[in-house]
Amino acid sequence: MKTTLILLALLSGILLGEVRDWTDAKTQRTVTGEMLDKHRDNTKAQVRLLSGRTVWLETARLVEGDQEYVVDWVKLVKHLTIRVVAVKDLRKTVEVIAVAGKADIEVRAYSSPTDRSPEVTHVPKGESLTFNFTGSSKYKVEAWQDGIRVNLAS
Repeated sequence: MKTTLILLALLSGILLGEVRDWTDAKTQRTVTGEMLDKHRDNTKAQVRLLSGRTVWLETARLVEGDQEYVVDWVKLVKHLTIRVVAVKDLRKTVEVIAVAGKADIEVRAYSSPTDRSPEVTHVPKGESLTFNFTGSSKYKVEAWQDGIRVNLAS
């Protein structure tokens, strides 16, 4: 049974994103889950538990390391927008809008599934950048932060 739970937790981490333990500073009780969102003033963090249930944790009740994680966390899914602006001879011109929050991001634009040399653009923290690239109907755009893919769009 314990092995099954560990395997489930590992698979959930792969499927959900960054799964971590969240610890109550007073009781030392922990819950495990992925951060989904937060209040603008960092007073609460929304976490999806391994059970699939979503809860809001009060940041002030968490241990210092968890509080720092909430403050530094950036929801990058909203920071990469793509749209097709033109199509000619089965090639698409794609507009990419990348917005970096509290950390630099690297945007990789692949013109096709077999492309091994993507167009790479760096966006410094706190800045935004818009650029176009041309790709096949199966282009792919990824956003990376600190060597971890944080967003995928196609």
